[in-house]
Amino acid sequence: MSAHKILIIGIDCLDYYLVKKWKLQALQLTSTGYYLVKSDDRYTPILWLTLLSGIDVTKYGYTSQRISRSKRLKNFISVFLSLLNKDLFSYLKYEEGNIVERIRKLYFNYIKKILIKALIFGNKSLSFKEKISYYLFLKSLSTEKAPKKILKKTPLYLAYKKNLKVLSIEFPPLNDNIYRIIRNTLYFLIDAPESLRRYILEKIYKGTEVSLKLILNKIKNYDIILWYTPYIDILSHMYYKPRNLKGLLRLYIGYSKINKLIGKFLSKIKDNNLAIIIMSDHGYDPLLMDHSYYGYWSTNIKINNIKTHQDLSYFIGNKIFKIIKSKNEKE
Repeated sequence: MSAHKILIIGIDCLDYYLVKKWKLQALQLTSTGYYLVKSDDRYTPILWLTLLSGIDVTKYGYTSQRISRSKRLKNFISVFLSLLNKDLFSYLKYEEGNIVERIRKLYFNYIKKILIKALIFGNKSLSFKEKISYYLFLKSLSTEKAPKKILKKTPLYLAYKKNLKVLSIEFPPLNDNIYRIIRNTLYFLIDAPESLRRYILEKIYKGTEVSLKLILNKIKNYDIILWYTPYIDILSHMYYKPRNLKGLLRLYIGYSKINKLIGKFLSKIKDNNLAIIIMSDHGYDPLLMDHSYYGYWSTNIKINNIKTHQDLSYFIGNKIFKIIKSKNEKE
């Protein structure tokens, strides 16, 4: 297949073994497999940038530890505001742990309350003090954006330089302005009440539907399109636990919804010159209750040599270079 365009469908945390086990056909194109994630830093923006660049981004200082440290520094004032609490001294007195751990728990509960309040009732429901903390929290998330020095090493940057038309929709860590907030809010809401978890998942699924419809109308106008959804990742963190049949059922229903949605979307694409890649940055390990050391890939091109994340990066980069070459020849 000689493709003149490329569509990357990024489904965070899509697990190879679950796709195969549940026979989700729409997610399995001509060639399907898994690849090994050769990195101990398996935070979402780190892994996606590694896949897009083909290099070890942690060697350039882009690490989850550095991102986390920068967030804490930017949220220092929020920590101070969380201490301005009438129940502070009783909390610090009776809560277990040393003083640093107790302050950390106090801040955690303070931000969690603000995030839930903003999520359900909107920003206008926040008090002046809460609005400051919420603003600082959102501002601190900018540290997850891909550094320019690494972006310049990606085939995407060359595509931009060669005037190819590139569309990226909420793709981490390029321009995931909304999903970056959701990803960081998730940390506080994994064990939220069932009704709130369902509300969050429904909102994200609706966003997934809307963004897919958007790119369906854009495909003919762009050379490279990157699309992303965190739906499966959030679903997995909330419900994929050992020996939890109820949670596994919710996971199956969620996977089936995405399978049906992607299948419906792909059936409407009529461009035979489009290389399609469905991929994840990792799977999910229910025993560790964390990201796994393998990711998912599937493409409408017949191949079988993708074994590691470097192989997948090379495959994507090679397709982009061929598109650039094809454009140059036409000119």
